[in-house]
This record gives sequence, structure tokens and C-alpha cells, in this order.
Amino acid sequence: MILLPLHYRIAWAAGGLLLALVLAFGSLLPGPVVAAVSFWDKGEHFLGYFALAAWWLGLLPRNRYLACVIAVIAFGIGIELAQGFLTTTRQMDPTDVLANSLGAGLAWLAATLGLGRWAVAIEAWLSGRPPGGPASR
Repeated sequence: MILLPLHYRIAWAAGGLLLALVLAFGSLLPGPVVAAVSFWDKGEHFLGYFALAAWWLGLLPRNRYLACVIAVIAFGIGIELAQGFLTTTRQMDPTDVLANSLGAGLAWLAATLGLGRWAVAIEAWLSGRPPGGPASR
């Protein structure tokens, strides 16, 4: 199993898939045609992909972090391509890819600096046991 041995692993994974679906639908639903680059638009991309990567990094062992971030960045690239080819009110934007990638990269940095495995800590807190017990290996 790729995911950490979590008691609520299916629920955590479902939450990550739901987050990815929300990002995909939000990116592909018809929207206003935007002519100018907005700082807030890039911030939304950054935060969305930070959240997606951070979510999955909390469920994976450290040796899977790089693969996770690459997958999240590839997902962002795929969404941008879909915007260009499958929608009429959205367009491909390389600066969106950059914002997505920076968000995922910062999540990777945070996880490698000790914020990964957050799901283990939450499950330990919910059960009243210290983190690092048998279920967190």
C-alpha cells in the first residue's frame, strides 16, 4: 500500500480526490473571459495546488513525496491543457502552471521540513494516543 497505514485511510484518500475534483471543475467550468493577469487569480492557483499537494503529502510516506509533487504538477498542466482545448471561455496560461507548481513545491518543502504525516498526528490526537505508535509506521 502506498498510503500510510491510517485508520481512516479511505476517508483521507476520498478527501484528496474530492479536492482534486473541486480544482478540476472550478478550472473547467465556464467562466468570464479574463484579458488581464490578476494577482488574485495566481494566488488562487498557488493556494489550490498547495492544498492539494499538502493533503496528499500528509497521507504518504516520505519516500513518495517527490512522486506526489510531480503528480500534482502534472495534474495542473493537464488542467491547463484541458482549459485550452476543451473550453471556450478559458485559456491555457503558463503563469497558472507556474503558480500551481510553486504551490505544490512549497507544500513539498513544508512536508520535508516536518509538516508531512499530518494525518498520523490527527488520528493520534483523535484516539488519544501519542503520534508515532504502531499505526503510524
